[in-house]
Amino acid sequence: MDARYFWNKTQRLAEILTFPRGLTLKLSERAFESANFRVCTRLRDSGIAPATVFDVGANAGQFALAARTVLRAAQVHSYEPVERPFARLQRLAARLGGVTPHRSALGRTAGRAVINVATQAQASSLLALHPNHRRFYPEVTDSARQEVVVSTLAIELGQVRCPEPLLLKLDVQGFEGEVLAGAGDELARFRWILLETATDPLYQGQALFDDVTEQLRRSGFRFRFPLDIHFSTQSGAVTQFDALYERCDADRARR
Repeated sequence: MDARYFWNKTQRLAEILTFPRGLTLKLSERAFESANFRVCTRLRDSGIAPATVFDVGANAGQFALAARTVLRAAQVHSYEPVERPFARLQRLAARLGGVTPHRSALGRTAGRAVINVATQAQASSLLALHPNHRRFYPEVTDSARQEVVVSTLAIELGQVRCPEPLLLKLDVQGFEGEVLAGAGDELARFRWILLETATDPLYQGQALFDDVTEQLRRSGFRFRFPLDIHFSTQSGAVTQFDALYERCDADRARR
């Protein structure tokens, strides 16, 4: 092992030590991920303090853990349709408190759909992998298909009481446009929207950054800034990034 390896390990450990309960959670919680704590730290340092988080594409609760720990969100509603990560999400929610797991996907309309379960669970999607994904992440393949329940944001917002302000977090592997469309006028209840996006497709039929930004502009949101950037495991190329949007009237009030 060379000096660069030890330097990188030291940097990662130093970052973990800056997070609230970082080392304790790293050692005790499988759901701990530095990337999610980093994003939530940047949100907190930018003055973003949601009382409720809608965590769509929750996987095993990685973002929920960071949102409760760093953002101190009073409520997190986490949506995950795939069986195995949902079971882990349930166990985390029982330990953590303040997290309500929902076993469903979200989309434009309610019903049922078939999800492509990937060998890396966080890459699972209602859309098929694009050739770009196979090129940038050759270690990720589809391993199974599961029929899942699909709800909509409009339905879910109508079923829960949420202290405000609200943050919507989307990590749905190219399905962002469909989830946003399913909110209808209820989308205006969110003050902030944080979503993973890309400028080149990784999934067939994916809504790209420009498409999502225009869709949200028409709904009264503006793009504020990028957060974490994701890189190809194969080439190191930039593949995706987390983008933050804010409702325009909230932006004016802050000024």
